[in-house]
Amino acid sequence: MWSPDGTRVIYGSRRLGLSACMAKPANGTGDETEIFKDNSAGVSPRDVSPDGRWIAIDRFVAIEPPAAFVIPADGKGEPLRIPGGGMQLSAKFSPDGRFIAYTSNESGGQEVYVQTWPFGGGKWQISNGSGYQPLWRADGKELFFRDKAFQFFAVPVTLEPRFSAGTPQPLFNRRLGGGINAPTWAVTANGQGFVLNASLSAAQSVPLTVVLNWPETLAK
Repeated sequence: MWSPDGTRVIYGSRRLGLSACMAKPANGTGDETEIFKDNSAGVSPRDVSPDGRWIAIDRFVAIEPPAAFVIPADGKGEPLRIPGGGMQLSAKFSPDGRFIAYTSNESGGQEVYVQTWPFGGGKWQISNGSGYQPLWRADGKELFFRDKAFQFFAVPVTLEPRFSAGTPQPLFNRRLGGGINAPTWAVTANGQGFVLNASLSAAQSVPLTVVLNWPETLAK
């Protein structure tokens, strides 16, 4: 991920032997720095707050459901878990930094929720029937997500003076590659374009090639 000012790239790494959230200057100079590591869990950074002070991460432990946390971007201070139960993933800060969208199965199925940031000011369920991988439009007027059938939706939202969300409107259907909660798509700033890590359709599939007598081919 990019830092809001574009000067750093923030990413997950296992090269130090432990799962960690790292950062490095985007201009290619300077060494990488460790922001956060967990001796007992895997961590994956998911978003940076607009002011650059906070990073949303997913935390994975073998014997526990995944959970979404917020950590200080300067590496000082303890991680804060998003309130609520169940499996939590894919937290994203709103463009004004006052809300966090994420997914949770606390109601049974995986749905998209929004909570205030800092936590404790309010909570809203956005999807109804399944929701994954929420993304905000850059002006904060829409929230996007997909369901388990890879139907994409846009939800009109209002951030000021208080949060409110409208009815999800279907956009298009496109199967994505990667894991079910991996960050496999992005939306342009104006909300009119999408970048998808999409699976190939059957017509686009790479053909299977069988090579006969391959030892003779190697000899030649």
